Amino acid sequence: MLVFISWLYRNREGAARPVRCKLPEIMAEGSSKALDDVSTPAEEKEEQEQEQEQEQEEEEEQEQQQQQQQQEQQQEQEQQQEQEQQEQEQEQEQEVTLDFDEDTLTAIVEVYKNEGNDVYIKGDFFNAIYLYTEGIKVNCGNKELKAKLYNNRASAHFNLGNYQDSLRDATTAHQLQPKYLKAIIRGASACLELNKPEEAFRWCVEGLAREPILITVTEKQDQHNAKELGDLNQVIEHYRQHLSTAEELGHRECEGQAYNHLALAYYELGDFNQAIEYSRRYLSIAKELGHRVLERAACNNLGSAYYKLGDFNQAIEYHSQHLSIATELGDREWERMACSNLGCTYYSLGDFNQAIEYHCQHLSIAKELGDRKGEGMAYNYLGFAYYNLGDLNQALKYHRQELSIAKELGDRKDEGMANNNLGFAYYNLGDLNQAIEHLRQHLSIARELGDREEERTACNNLGSACYSLCDFNQAIVYLGQHLSIAKGLGLREDDGATYYNLGSAYHKLCDFNQAIEFYRQHLSIAKELGDREGEGMAYSSLGLAHHELGDFNQAIEYHRQHLSIA
Repeated sequence: MLVFISWLYRNREGAARPVRCKLPEIMAEGSSKALDDVSTPAEEKEEQEQEQEQEQEEEEEQEQQQQQQQQEQQQEQEQQQEQEQQEQEQEQEQEVTLDFDEDTLTAIVEVYKNEGNDVYIKGDFFNAIYLYTEGIKVNCGNKELKAKLYNNRASAHFNLGNYQDSLRDATTAHQLQPKYLKAIIRGASACLELNKPEEAFRWCVEGLAREPILITVTEKQDQHNAKELGDLNQVIEHYRQHLSTAEELGHRECEGQAYNHLALAYYELGDFNQAIEYSRRYLSIAKELGHRVLERAACNNLGSAYYKLGDFNQAIEYHSQHLSIATELGDREWERMACSNLGCTYYSLGDFNQAIEYHCQHLSIAKELGDRKGEGMAYNYLGFAYYNLGDLNQALKYHRQELSIAKELGDRKDEGMANNNLGFAYYNLGDLNQAIEHLRQHLSIARELGDREEERTACNNLGSACYSLCDFNQAIVYLGQHLSIAKGLGLREDDGATYYNLGSAYHKLCDFNQAIEFYRQHLSIAKELGDREGEGMAYSSLGLAHHELGDFNQAIEYHRQHLSIA
């Protein structure tokens, strides 16, 4: 059976203080003597005490001035040291001029970034910093890539407790890419560690000016988020600190955005109930503030989380609200997203006609916006929907358009998936040679990209197509490759199905002993997984294989066990 694949200060100087000064002695007008000539002993004593008090105050003032001067000197020294350190870092980071074209320079930087990520994941932050720095030195003009290097180095510094360095790199990343939300999060986190809550708050407010983080049904989440920011639980802790700061400062909008980030983190962890709880709080604050943009994002996120829980009716309710607000605001891109998500949700409900209606709207808006990527996605979903309605020729039409756009955009991954979908459609039309041609292209691209999951799918589908074409030897080759990859990925369910398919292929070649070996392995996994249907299939096939070998008693025993399950 073919696998059908669808592709989210305080002032340090203090206040001014009055200074008491000794006044000059004044002669009383019309008097022949100075006032001190007629003073009493008590007055003289009081005057001495005042003089002592005044001298003591002057000494204290001088001491304060000295302390102030020392603090200013210390501050100047620190600033000078920091400036020298920055100059030293700038010298170290001075771009290395290489005589290569921009694509080659970008590839070199990517290598440094990926190697840095690899050692970062292992906890080797010192080497990660070295590799990120080497990548920064290359005179690559790709600002987005440079921002990622600075942000990743900021993360490595953060994990080493170098919070000032972390803040500096996060600032540079933010300057290169003002909408880079991860740099904003890193900058706010570093400020919190440096006990600068007001500056952390300013970073949070900056983040609010950017597009909210979204959870979508139709697009895969960034799988490198945890690698760049650390363990998701650590990320959640950062967001909770942001929430606490927003609550202390009484900033409801920042508080709502913190709930949004927490919802996303829990969504990525697969804790969809917790994601819904935080998204509800986000929605409540958005409504309280009358902020329709935030309300729109919260509805989208709630719809996506309910979709993941399989509560499609609730998902439709929230995605419909999302669509309504997007239409009200005249935001066509958000309308496109809402139509796409509604189409996918109706598809999951089995309402393919309604799914087609929404995906046609999705396609129309994508064309209007010149969004070729979104247009390709719409063709993909429409092909699936028409296939399920039994209109295979219409499905082929849309998948061909999907493939055309993927090639136009140079998107090899989407090109591979489009070939897989075309192979699936041709397979079901009975055009096995055309199916195999497209499935082989899918396999070639998967291997080129090093995508083991897609390679596994392609090998399975090619095995099925070759089996249907009665090319059992070639089917065994592809199914064997599929089995090897599935084992490497720890997919026991796939192991069982592949053992059964291999048994069937050997059965067709009349190698009944080899077939029995694979059927038994299928039976073992089916029992382990509690798969009664699979167990019954294994007993039936074992009975047939033993019958072919003339072992009728064993064949009867297996057929009886199959009958007891049936």
